[in-house]
Amino acid sequence: MRKTSLILLFFVLFNITVFKVYWIPSGSMEPALLEDDYVYVYQLPYLIGFGEPEYEELLVFAYPDDPNVFLIKRLIGKPGDRIALQDNHLLRNDHIADEYYLDEMMEFPDYKEIIVPDDSYFFLGDRRDQSIDSRNFGFVEKSLIRGKAIYIIWPLERAGEVQ
Repeated sequence: MRKTSLILLFFVLFNITVFKVYWIPSGSMEPALLEDDYVYVYQLPYLIGFGEPEYEELLVFAYPDDPNVFLIKRLIGKPGDRIALQDNHLLRNDHIADEYYLDEMMEFPDYKEIIVPDDSYFFLGDRRDQSIDSRNFGFVEKSLIRGKAIYIIWPLERAGEVQ
């Protein structure tokens, strides 16, 4: 019985530290994530302060105005980047980014160029016309990032790697 309890304890600790399941409450990340999807999020690098997030990753972070609320958005800008939205294009450091994950027909308003400060990041939703993101609440400090969405676990017909 003791061995079973230790295995169960290890499993529970592993699943609340290394990985965690998050619910997607809105359609702001469509088509990559749909409203009511559940995703597995890899948290370990952000718990121990190891590694850097990469462009286009879908990351969970604490909402800067309320750390008890968690959002999931796409990483668009890293420290020092110049970011702008112009004529339905993302400009990063004066180059048009290939945003293969966006609906080609979607239109969104321009956003004047900003520079991402040190130790901060700029996030956007994939549904730019419906998303509350860094255009609204500003930059996200690295300490607020909780992890990277890696796998949709529910609903089962959508189960698979996050794109």
